[in-house]
This record gives sequence, C-alpha cells and structure tokens, in this order.
Amino acid sequence: MAGSYHQIYLHIVLNVLHRRHLLPDHCDDLCKYVTGIIQGKKHKMIRINNVPDHVHMLIGFEPDNNIAELVKVVKTSSNSFINNERLSKTHFYWMEGYGCFSVGTRKIDLDTVCHYIENQQEHHETISFKEEYRSLLVSSGVEFKEKYFLK
Repeated sequence: MAGSYHQIYLHIVLNVLHRRHLLPDHCDDLCKYVTGIIQGKKHKMIRINNVPDHVHMLIGFEPDNNIAELVKVVKTSSNSFINNERLSKTHFYWMEGYGCFSVGTRKIDLDTVCHYIENQQEHHETISFKEEYRSLLVSSGVEFKEKYFLK
C-alpha cells in the first residue's frame, strides 16, 4: 500500500504532586502553553482542561513519536512555565507517572471524551480525582494494585 495512514487518539491525565490544589481552575495560560508543546511535536490538541490538581488532554497522536517522551517533555516544560509565571501558590511539581488511555476513532467516542474533559469543573463537584482515576483505570481494563493506588 502506498503511504501510511493512521488515526490514534489518546486521553492523557497528569497529576499535581501529592494531588495538591496548586493550579488555577481552568488556567487558559497553562492550556495554551501545553497546546503549543503538543502541536510543536506534530500532534493535534483536540481538548484540554485542568482543575486545581490535575490536567486532562485529548490528543491526536502521531505514531512516529514516543508517548512517554511526549509526556516527559510536556511535564518538564510546563513545570518550568508554571513556576516561572507563578501560576502556582507554591513551588510546583507534577507527580511521577501519568495516565494514558486510547480513545476510539468514532465521532461519538471523541465527543464523549471531549464533553468529559470540558466538564471537569462540574464533574469534580461530586467526585474526587482518586475516584475518577480509579474509574478510568477500571473502565479501560488497566490492572493496578489497590495498596499502591495514587500514593
């Protein structure tokens, strides 16, 4: 077959160290900065939103890249940006690790994840991040040990 074709969507979740509430709620500056990193690496930012203790992103992923390396660059660069711009009340760090979940390519799958990310503020009025993350892991079939869950 001439040419390579792909369509890969990833839902990525980054947590603030110790799940502390250090970010401004829905921080446009942070979202724009991270979007620039994603686009600079030739990926497509479809949706991004944050609450004070974590960030959700839905990206169209280019398979020539490495997911772990992309997340490392996003975390390292945005960590410096957050501290330099004083977006956090205290010195800011991301938690080690991240969540990354594949998303179906059907429009309804993308719309569902976009809606989920857009409504993080309302969502977290009734559910904690730990409950949300456990649900993402379980619904995605990711095995984890409860005793180590988000220590």
